[in-house]
Amino acid sequence: MKLLKSLFVTFLICLPSLTFAGDLVVTISGMVCAFCAQGIEKKFKTEDSVKEIKVDLDQKKISLKLKDGKQLEDKRIIELVTDSGFNVKKIER
Repeated sequence: MKLLKSLFVTFLICLPSLTFAGDLVVTISGMVCAFCAQGIEKKFKTEDSVKEIKVDLDQKKISLKLKDGKQLEDKRIIELVTDSGFNVKKIER
């Protein structure tokens, strides 16, 4: 049982650093105005792998569509959001 718990904890620790492809939704804390949304949109548009971004200010979420064959690591998503002055609450793939 301890081994199983240990493996599960290790999996949870490693999960955010895995690379995934496809569309995703990122929930953000601290985004309160249209200027905030524009800053995040501008930051993600600089990423080569991002095909499209939609910011939902009311839901505090951004939806990302990645280019075919491109990937975006969770670590990089967190960096982009943090560099914009906000925090990531959740990444859904």
